[in-house]
Amino acid sequence: MMKGSFPFRCSLSHLSFSLSVSLSHVIMSSMAQGLYENGIFSTFVPGGEVPAGCFNKKSSGSSISFTVPSLPNLRIRGLNVCCVYALSNNQHVWWPPPLFTKVSNKTKGVKWIYGPGCFGIPEDHGKDMMWLSHWNFGNKLEGGDEVNVSIVVDVGFQVKECAFKLVYEQEQIIGRRTQDNNACSSWPYGIAGDSSIYKVGEGIYRYGYRSHRCR
Repeated sequence: MMKGSFPFRCSLSHLSFSLSVSLSHVIMSSMAQGLYENGIFSTFVPGGEVPAGCFNKKSSGSSISFTVPSLPNLRIRGLNVCCVYALSNNQHVWWPPPLFTKVSNKTKGVKWIYGPGCFGIPEDHGKDMMWLSHWNFGNKLEGGDEVNVSIVVDVGFQVKECAFKLVYEQEQIIGRRTQDNNACSSWPYGIAGDSSIYKVGEGIYRYGYRSHRCR
């Protein structure tokens, strides 16, 4: 299990499932584990629906939009995203990785794209998989911003549901910090830190597996 902050309060069982490791093109059976890349923490577990009470809003489909609310004495710390997906047909292509999340800040004209270095594969048709991720955004999202979250899949997968939850931090806690902690200290290069090395276009940043197929 990788270290990192992952503020989900949902109960997840220790379940076994098939896991594709993108960098080595390997498919193996694994217990539920955590993946931390570029300030984004992910885990994949079997599951057929978005956990009740864990998210602000959900959508029956692959995309969801919202306006960031302005709340006094609170600052946005990050974004939790949930995606439920299943096998779509018998054409299974696991390389390049067929699973990405795109977060678009329409107000600021910025888009972040993340493809995990490994991902869960449903063991059979009729058995769904759930992707839970926490994005450490720091100060990149503010009250009033119009945001869209989209799950992009390729041949072999179909998205059934997606959901989001904004994670906040109290200002008095922020004020006690001795240094700017927008970026995770263990990974200074990420969404909340120095994103310049991940820039692939005007206002477009890509993290994790950097496939040209998702833009």
